[in-house]
Amino acid sequence: MPVLEPIGLSTDKALIEKPAFYLSSGIDDQLEKLWRFAQTQPVNNTAQSLPLIVVGRTINSQLTEFNSQAALLLEDENVPAIRAAQAIIFIGTSPELSQLKRLILDTTPLYLTSFNALDAQTIKHAKLYLSLPRSTPRVNSTVERQRQAFAAHQGIDNALLSRHVWDTSKLFATLLKQSGHKLTRKKWIKKIETLYRYQSDFSDQLTFRHNKHIGSNKNALVRYSPQSQRWQFVKTL
Repeated sequence: MPVLEPIGLSTDKALIEKPAFYLSSGIDDQLEKLWRFAQTQPVNNTAQSLPLIVVGRTINSQLTEFNSQAALLLEDENVPAIRAAQAIIFIGTSPELSQLKRLILDTTPLYLTSFNALDAQTIKHAKLYLSLPRSTPRVNSTVERQRQAFAAHQGIDNALLSRHVWDTSKLFATLLKQSGHKLTRKKWIKKIETLYRYQSDFSDQLTFRHNKHIGSNKNALVRYSPQSQRWQFVKTL
């Protein structure tokens, strides 16, 4: 059967040929958009920052697309360059993120993708940004209560993660219901490839086509405010 997931590491043609379907664009797309945004931000009174992508060893092999760009592995030999970076875009495991935090100043802008969304809820950093799949502006209160009960039943203690899982599960159930009892691989693919502006409960509107297996490529950039201890919307990427 085809794969249906909230978000993937990469959304290149190899994944599309599986076929795989994603509610939101992949981590590779988020990295590219964060890279472009970070370059426009002034740092230390300079006209723009020179962001550095730092990739953890565990995930490096899965992001070959960025190996040729300004990306460095989190290794001892790259520590001087990492310390000197004006802005950091990071993707890696939780222990690797903790290691990176010990190398950079608290005032160095640190950008994270959805891959590290759970870590972003717990780490402390003065200039912390996070890229997330854009969500619907209004959430029905009844649906939110159902999501909370679903999350508790599944043992998911993070609201962001449970919303992604909820939307994916609900879309999966909707497609099963619409496909009828005689479900085939071809029927399933045709059904999902005809979804147009499907409004999920928490995610952005989703549209799939034969050559478009990503429901939405819009991401929201948020920044953590130490003063209010809240995440504040910056812009849509």
